[in-house]
Amino acid sequence: MTPLPHTSTARYLLLNPRFDDPMALSGPEHVDAAHGLYVIRQPHVQLPAHWALRLIDLQQRPDIAAQAEQWLADADTIDRELLGGWLTTDASPSALITHIERQMVQPTPDGRRMLLRFFDPRVMDQLVCLLDDAQQQVLMGPITHWTLPDADRRPLTIECPAVPRSQTSPEATIIRTEQWEAISLTETVERIRRCWQKVRQGNPLPTDHYRRIRTWMSIADEHELTDATDVTTFVLLGIEENWRYDRTPDFQRLLRQHRATDTPLTTLISQMTTEEWSRLEQTHDRDPVSYEPSYAHLP
Repeated sequence: MTPLPHTSTARYLLLNPRFDDPMALSGPEHVDAAHGLYVIRQPHVQLPAHWALRLIDLQQRPDIAAQAEQWLADADTIDRELLGGWLTTDASPSALITHIERQMVQPTPDGRRMLLRFFDPRVMDQLVCLLDDAQQQVLMGPITHWTLPDADRRPLTIECPAVPRSQTSPEATIIRTEQWEAISLTETVERIRRCWQKVRQGNPLPTDHYRRIRTWMSIADEHELTDATDVTTFVLLGIEENWRYDRTPDFQRLLRQHRATDTPLTTLISQMTTEEWSRLEQTHDRDPVSYEPSYAHLP
């Protein structure tokens, strides 16, 4: 995962205008090859062409190439999930569309077929943490570089791994059950990211924030935390502290009180005294976080 701004050299832009179209197209007649605009069909979703997932050929549309840089910077009005990514590839529009449409539906180990919304940057930037190199290569196919807006809207470029063909068989690259389980938590991870940005304005997420979030979510499960607000508060502290603050005597007391009285943990944390916070921050014997093996390779 390399933060290189390939936006200026990309051949295509992937745009999801279903709920908001920065191009403001008024009808399906505006989406055609003559305008450098192509429709990507999603399974089980029938949308008019001007609302459907859109592939834009930036060689045909240099005007959009310039505007897209502004969309990336416009966090107030352009949601990042609209910007599926800048794609660098030699593939023709039809070949690229065929590949993307095929990859949207993935087989599961138990024989089912699941929709994979990898065109959503909130999903794609987690997939690069979850999938192994062979799986990433199959998913990206002819795309050599995929640049998407990260959680802080900075351009993040994913480079297609080089993996021998012998390692990319369908059996070797099927998405495993535990990976699907992690993918299903995309919305929870994104909610925690947004909360961090709201309460830590101007302080970017740590580069290894994904593995911190996933690991602290698992620790929250160990403590039987189920309320979404409590889990978010607990994980945010974990991201920031990056050590097992939950094992300190003061925090153990809060957890016991939470279980005994059903008082929200977030409320109990907000009631911590200055002295209690000081003791936590001055803890010398800090147990390190044992990151889950699945994410141990991350920065």
